[in-house]
Amino acid sequence: MNKEGILKKIFSSLQSSNVDYIVLRKHDKIPENISCLDDLDILCKRNQRSVIKTMFRDFGFIFYSDSLEDNYYLYGSYSHDHFVNKNEDLHIDVVYSLAYRSTNSGEWVPAHKLLQDSIWKNRKKTDKFWVYMPDAKDELIHILCHCIFDKKKVSDYYATEICKLIKECDESELVNYLQPIFFKYSYNLVKKIEIGNVKDLYKDYISFKDY
Repeated sequence: MNKEGILKKIFSSLQSSNVDYIVLRKHDKIPENISCLDDLDILCKRNQRSVIKTMFRDFGFIFYSDSLEDNYYLYGSYSHDHFVNKNEDLHIDVVYSLAYRSTNSGEWVPAHKLLQDSIWKNRKKTDKFWVYMPDAKDELIHILCHCIFDKKKVSDYYATEICKLIKECDESELVNYLQPIFFKYSYNLVKKIEIGNVKDLYKDYISFKDY
């Protein structure tokens, strides 16, 4: 079976099993550019974890969860579940909340409840076989948090995505949703994105002092 075929079966099984999910990012890479080295991130609900694990096992995926010895999960955040099928060159990363690394010591901390609720409330149904994705605002905020907190850099790929998504967002609404995370830096963050100056967002964020 080719990569597209097995991904179609996975998403069809998620839907037939009534699993709630959202494909968080990299939508334009599905199916052929998803691989063991470039995984696909899916947000699911924790109470459906056993169903998800059984489903991936039935499709021949090996399961592992991020080490609790090497990662610290605070305030109800959870380790990621990883499902890998080396024969098909596929790696699916399942998360059960929007959580990002703290700039303190890298602990995992959940995003504000406003964002946790918004991504489910506003998820978009597409005509693609993977079906569900965030709306532009929520996807943009998720990518910003992923780049700034988790990776501490903005890759060329995500720089393009950020500049594309900002054009689909209402500025005032975006700032309001960013503020529980970035506080007074939120307005500066949006302005930098609007002029395309996104490669140094992490450095600009940690050096911002006008609080």
